Amino acid sequence: MHHVQSWRNVLHDFIGAQYGIPALVQFYRPLITSSFACDGLAGNAAPLVAHLSNVIAHALSALCLAAITARLLGGTVGWASGLVWGLAPCHASSVWWAVGRVDCHTTLWIMLSALCLLQWSQDGRRRRGASLVCFALALASKELSVVVPGIAVVLCAAAAPRGRRLVAALRGVWPFLLVLAGYAALRWWAVGAGGYEGTIDPGAALSGLGWRTCQLLAPMLQGGSRLAAAHGVALPGWVAWLSILPAAAALVAMWKRGRVGATVALAVLFLGCSIPVIQLWGDVSNPKTLRNFYLPMAPLAVLLAAGGWRTAIPALLCFALPWLELRSDYRATWTSCARIHADLLAAARSSAAPLCFAAGLPRENEFATALAFDQGVDRLLATPFTDHPARLFALRPMSQHAAAVRLPYGAARPVPFGVTWACSEGAKPVPSNDAPQPLRCSYRGPPRLTLEVLDGMVRRFKERDNDPAAGPAILVEGPRAAVYRVTVFSAGGYTSAMVADAAPSGAAVGVIPLGALLVAPAAPGLPVALPLRVASALDLDNRFPVLVEADTRPQFSGQPSDFHPTHANTLPLWIELDRRFAAWWKL
Repeated sequence: MHHVQSWRNVLHDFIGAQYGIPALVQFYRPLITSSFACDGLAGNAAPLVAHLSNVIAHALSALCLAAITARLLGGTVGWASGLVWGLAPCHASSVWWAVGRVDCHTTLWIMLSALCLLQWSQDGRRRRGASLVCFALALASKELSVVVPGIAVVLCAAAAPRGRRLVAALRGVWPFLLVLAGYAALRWWAVGAGGYEGTIDPGAALSGLGWRTCQLLAPMLQGGSRLAAAHGVALPGWVAWLSILPAAAALVAMWKRGRVGATVALAVLFLGCSIPVIQLWGDVSNPKTLRNFYLPMAPLAVLLAAGGWRTAIPALLCFALPWLELRSDYRATWTSCARIHADLLAAARSSAAPLCFAAGLPRENEFATALAFDQGVDRLLATPFTDHPARLFALRPMSQHAAAVRLPYGAARPVPFGVTWACSEGAKPVPSNDAPQPLRCSYRGPPRLTLEVLDGMVRRFKERDNDPAAGPAILVEGPRAAVYRVTVFSAGGYTSAMVADAAPSGAAVGVIPLGALLVAPAAPGLPVALPLRVASALDLDNRFPVLVEADTRPQFSGQPSDFHPTHANTLPLWIELDRRFAAWWKL
């Protein structure tokens, strides 16, 4: 909502990466950005408008699916499949989360494209042009829509008589391939290669897809036991597997009606629509990633409704427990988020501090089913909510790794500079107590890490036999320590690491090379630079406050878990990262 306050930003997304984020996640989704701009015109920051947009798109998609299925398998199966797909609990994040419109809006254009194509293929109506326009709109909404040519092949073949299916499929699909080629060229010009980063473990991906398929066909595997337990009913684990019975009955119905080919086509559609999210198949520990099966659930919904209402109604009944559990989770999360945001706005109005740290700001709910304050925390005090000059930082580690370096500051102890608010206590300022002794910190060399400075650091690093002490550094005046804990704060959280003092023995001033800081581990296998890639791209301001702490106790073992700060800088030290840092680090 903050990004679309400027129409220049909205228009830029038609010729560049979504939300103007460079090199991090290079999505080309200008229509999604435009939809948020329209929300802003209709209701400013009112969440109802954003949610209403999702609900309307979702309902229209369900109607389109019903119409498509009715043309191919009959009216009863059609309307039943639309209802089954529309009420599937796996859609919670796509429909109830405002940003989930990337699924809702894109799928609506895909469904409209498929419906128009089917009308053209079956009736000869002049709808293929409309189908291609809807396909183009889908491509401008989410990359998932690259599957439309495959859907076109299946639908045109299904609508054609035996013996002419291959010809019908080729005749129907070729214009879609031309549109796809044009989109690929436009995307390459505007964004270049992009999407999610990561590698694929084939074994984990296939097993993950298998488990996700089971969850989609047996919805009680998605949840419901917590809700039952809250009402005094303990459900054995095997009960959840009973919810696969409607799917089994539907398969029997398809076989009895001689629709083996249709069953195979539905399986092909499910796999084909799932391929764009193949990198997320293996992420079965995160229940929110089920939303990536928003479109792939459509052929499974048709399967569940294949027996008409005799299989659709039992399937809908199996949706009840997980659906109600998710609804309870989302309502509780929304209520908590609204309260915390209101508290933060009130605290900001009564504070003149330029730096504000929010302790206890949750990323998601305790069951990991609903997001809370994940990224973009600094926008909470910006337009359209308010226009406060203070910078807001989530006081939590950026890395969620159990072994990530963590700070002792929070609701019981404030950060040595700025103001710390305890979100669990109405965003009240945390009183200062047990404050560390002051350190004086300054820079040797530029505190602004431009690409030129970073390249120079790498060059000197190589010239000096891989010496990380080369180049810019933080100078620490005060008691010397063998190792310092250095923390860089960003809106989404902080990144901390233990960095050894690089000054020679007997020197009066400690030295923390910035090169050594960037490669220091914030968690096992996670150098400080990786979380900073996210911060440099996402935060409104690319200048970040730095906290330097020393533990001068003689009994300090040198381990992060044994670190107790006795000294720290009480005035923030600032480091500026180039907006292109993420792309530079990739190279």
